[in-house]
Amino acid sequence: MVENNISAYFHGHDHQYVYETRDGIVYQEVSSPSMSGSGFSGIYTEGDHGDYQTIKILPNAGHLRVTVTPTLATVDYVKTSRAVNYTYTIPANAGQGWSDWESLGGSFASSPAAVSPSNGRIDVFVIGSDNVLYHKSYDGT
Repeated sequence: MVENNISAYFHGHDHQYVYETRDGIVYQEVSSPSMSGSGFSGIYTEGDHGDYQTIKILPNAGHLRVTVTPTLATVDYVKTSRAVNYTYTIPANAGQGWSDWESLGGSFASSPAAVSPSNGRIDVFVIGSDNVLYHKSYDGT
Protein backbone atom coordinates (compact mmCIF):
# COMPACT_ATOMS: atom_id res chain seq x y z
CA MET A 1 0.00 0.00 0.00
CA VAL A 2 2.94 2.33 0.59
CA GLU A 3 4.01 2.07 -3.07
CA ASN A 4 0.47 3.02 -4.15
CA ASN A 5 0.44 6.19 -1.96
CA ILE A 6 -2.41 4.92 0.23
CA SER A 7 -3.09 7.28 3.15
CA ALA A 8 -5.68 5.25 5.07
CA TYR A 9 -7.40 1.90 5.17
CA PHE A 10 -10.83 1.77 6.84
CA HIS A 11 -12.23 -1.66 7.65
CA GLY A 12 -15.45 -2.63 9.32
CA HIS A 13 -15.03 -5.04 12.18
CA ASP A 14 -18.10 -4.12 14.21
CA HIS A 15 -16.57 -4.76 17.62
CA GLN A 16 -14.79 -1.55 18.63
CA TYR A 17 -13.02 1.59 17.43
CA VAL A 18 -9.27 1.08 16.93
CA TYR A 19 -6.97 3.70 15.33
CA GLU A 20 -3.54 2.36 14.31
CA THR A 21 -0.67 3.40 12.03
CA ARG A 22 2.00 1.43 10.21
CA ASP A 23 4.47 2.71 7.59
CA GLY A 24 2.70 6.10 7.67
CA ILE A 25 -0.67 4.56 6.75
CA VAL A 26 -3.73 4.85 9.01
CA TYR A 27 -5.53 1.57 9.73
CA GLN A 28 -8.95 2.38 11.15
CA GLU A 29 -11.19 -0.32 12.55
CA VAL A 30 -14.75 0.95 12.37
CA SER A 31 -17.11 0.12 15.19
CA SER A 32 -20.77 -0.72 14.89
CA PRO A 33 -23.29 1.97 15.86
CA SER A 34 -25.70 -0.69 17.13
CA MET A 35 -23.31 -2.65 19.38
CA SER A 36 -22.55 -1.73 22.95
CA GLY A 37 -19.53 -2.66 25.03
CA SER A 38 -15.86 -2.85 24.20
CA GLY A 39 -15.77 -5.75 21.75
CA PHE A 40 -12.70 -7.95 22.06
CA SER A 41 -11.08 -6.75 25.24
CA GLY A 42 -7.44 -7.67 25.64
CA ILE A 43 -6.68 -8.13 21.93
CA TYR A 44 -5.54 -4.54 21.35
CA THR A 45 -3.20 -2.49 23.54
CA GLU A 46 -2.49 1.20 22.99
CA GLY A 47 1.17 2.00 22.44
CA ASP A 48 4.19 1.56 20.18
CA HIS A 49 4.54 -2.06 19.11
CA GLY A 50 7.67 -1.68 16.96
CA ASP A 51 6.31 -2.12 13.42
CA TYR A 52 2.98 -0.44 14.20
CA GLN A 53 1.37 1.91 16.70
CA THR A 54 -2.05 1.50 18.30
CA ILE A 55 -3.02 5.09 19.00
CA LYS A 56 -6.58 4.91 20.31
CA ILE A 57 -9.05 2.21 21.36
CA LEU A 58 -12.66 3.12 22.21
CA PRO A 59 -15.77 1.04 22.89
CA ASN A 60 -18.88 0.98 20.70
CA ALA A 61 -21.39 2.44 19.81
CA GLY A 62 -20.64 5.10 17.24
CA HIS A 63 -19.80 5.91 13.64
CA LEU A 64 -17.10 7.76 11.70
CA ARG A 65 -17.53 11.13 10.03
CA VAL A 66 -14.78 11.82 7.49
CA THR A 67 -14.34 15.34 6.12
CA VAL A 68 -12.00 15.65 3.13
CA THR A 69 -10.25 18.78 1.85
CA PRO A 70 -7.52 19.02 -0.82
CA THR A 71 -4.80 18.94 1.89
CA LEU A 72 -6.12 16.57 4.59
CA ALA A 73 -8.90 14.36 5.86
CA THR A 74 -10.41 14.81 9.34
CA VAL A 75 -11.80 11.69 11.00
CA ASP A 76 -14.30 12.13 13.85
CA TYR A 77 -15.56 9.23 15.97
CA VAL A 78 -19.15 10.23 16.75
CA LYS A 79 -20.93 8.42 19.55
CA THR A 80 -24.64 7.61 19.31
CA SER A 81 -25.21 10.58 21.65
CA ARG A 82 -23.88 12.71 18.69
CA ALA A 83 -20.89 13.84 20.76
CA VAL A 84 -17.50 13.66 19.03
CA ASN A 85 -15.47 11.24 21.15
CA TYR A 86 -12.15 11.43 19.26
CA THR A 87 -10.71 13.31 16.26
CA TYR A 88 -7.55 13.00 14.18
CA THR A 89 -6.34 14.18 10.78
CA ILE A 90 -4.67 12.43 7.85
CA PRO A 91 -2.47 14.70 5.72
CA ALA A 92 -2.30 14.22 1.95
CA ASN A 93 0.73 12.28 0.75
CA ALA A 94 3.79 14.40 -0.10
CA GLY A 95 3.47 15.91 -3.57
CA GLN A 96 -0.11 14.73 -3.84
CA GLY A 97 -3.47 15.81 -2.59
CA TRP A 98 -7.08 14.88 -2.66
CA SER A 99 -8.74 15.59 -5.97
CA ASP A 100 -11.01 18.62 -6.24
CA TRP A 101 -14.76 18.09 -6.20
CA GLU A 102 -16.25 17.44 -9.61
CA SER A 103 -19.71 18.74 -10.48
CA LEU A 104 -22.11 16.03 -11.57
CA GLY A 105 -25.06 18.43 -11.82
CA GLY A 106 -28.03 18.87 -9.52
CA SER A 107 -28.03 20.23 -5.99
CA PHE A 108 -28.11 18.79 -2.47
CA ALA A 109 -30.20 19.63 0.55
CA SER A 110 -27.84 17.60 2.76
CA SER A 111 -24.22 16.54 2.90
CA PRO A 112 -23.50 13.19 1.24
CA ALA A 113 -22.98 10.16 3.48
CA ALA A 114 -20.99 7.09 2.44
CA VAL A 115 -20.87 3.59 3.82
CA SER A 116 -18.96 0.48 2.78
CA PRO A 117 -21.12 -2.53 3.74
CA SER A 118 -18.75 -5.06 2.19
CA ASN A 119 -15.31 -5.41 0.63
CA GLY A 120 -15.11 -3.38 -2.59
CA ARG A 121 -18.54 -1.77 -2.28
CA ILE A 122 -19.30 1.87 -1.48
CA ASP A 123 -22.82 3.29 -1.17
CA VAL A 124 -23.34 7.08 -1.16
CA PHE A 125 -26.61 8.69 -0.06
CA VAL A 126 -27.75 12.31 -0.31
CA ILE A 127 -31.02 14.23 -0.02
CA GLY A 128 -31.67 16.28 -3.14
CA SER A 129 -33.12 19.79 -3.25
CA ASP A 130 -36.46 18.08 -4.05
CA ASN A 131 -36.31 16.27 -0.65
CA VAL A 132 -35.85 12.88 -2.34
CA LEU A 133 -33.21 10.46 -1.08
CA TYR A 134 -30.70 9.62 -3.82
CA HIS A 135 -28.33 6.64 -3.83
CA LYS A 136 -25.26 5.86 -5.89
CA SER A 137 -23.14 2.74 -5.47
CA TYR A 138 -19.78 1.40 -6.58
CA ASP A 139 -19.00 -2.29 -6.65
CA GLY A 140 -15.33 -2.89 -7.35
CA THR A 141 -15.50 -6.68 -7.00
